[in-house]
Amino acid sequence: MMRGAPTVADLSPASLLERLAGPGVALDLGACAARFHSTHLAHAEAMRTLYGAFPIEPDSGFADVSVSLHVQRALFGQGWARIFIDGESPFQVLPLAMHLPLIEWGLNWTIAHRLHAWLVLHAGIVARGDRALLMPAFSGVGKSTLTAALMCHGYRLLSDEFCALDPASGSAMPVLRPVCLKNDSIERIAARWPERPIGPSIAGTHKGTVAHLAPTPESVAARKRSARPEFIVFPRYQAGATAAFEPVEPARAFVKLSGNAFNYSLLGEAGFVALTNLLAQSRIYELRYSSFDDAFECIDALFADTEVVAFPAEAARR
Repeated sequence: MMRGAPTVADLSPASLLERLAGPGVALDLGACAARFHSTHLAHAEAMRTLYGAFPIEPDSGFADVSVSLHVQRALFGQGWARIFIDGESPFQVLPLAMHLPLIEWGLNWTIAHRLHAWLVLHAGIVARGDRALLMPAFSGVGKSTLTAALMCHGYRLLSDEFCALDPASGSAMPVLRPVCLKNDSIERIAARWPERPIGPSIAGTHKGTVAHLAPTPESVAARKRSARPEFIVFPRYQAGATAAFEPVEPARAFVKLSGNAFNYSLLGEAGFVALTNLLAQSRIYELRYSSFDDAFECIDALFADTEVVAFPAEAARR
């Protein structure tokens, strides 16, 4: 039987580094493709952990972006990491130990500024089959943590950063990458799902300590499969709270989502139509929860089309 393309994990760190230092390693992320270059062994090792299930695309294939890690050695003390995006260096250097978040954040920035065939919302998105749940990102709500937990719970990950919405069909395309966990979330995910591959913890970044969680092989295998959003959930962690939903009016959700999109203004009328269609096809809630199991019970009920527990709006906002 013919074997498919080798995956990142099929190569030893030395062989992977040889490719990274030569033609590069191109990966299909779903809505876009990226080619990585590096001469740093630690980067090759991290890629095997975080992108291990991804097939390596042909060297001659098209990539939307080329990301190159350059190591600047110091005579004394630590080295420095600089990344180049298609030959240009738009970001400041960081200590070499922070090379991985620098690459991931640089790629996030590039996707946010280039992926204009879609309406790009800043949100986590997971799916069951072809039905998707979108969780818009706002500071401190734990969007990436809950997205990661839902993936570990069995949902298909599309992205923890981007909902790439097709304006014509209303479906979302994966932008599949490792999930960025921060601070206490790292230990919460690692303790609950110790079998899930997590990359190195890097302290001292502008977001605190960060580490990245690899997408599940099932998510990688479905990275070219779109999903249609049916649910929009604004999560809110509240210690000791009883888990429940509060319905959100579409007009209020429109304001929140349009202000949280990367290219809504750029797309003009197409962006307005895409967002209004998204709201029309979705059930919209705020979710109050105090544990992963609470959140799973509520979200599983949505996908099971069973009645959900709602709480009064005035109680939710106290």
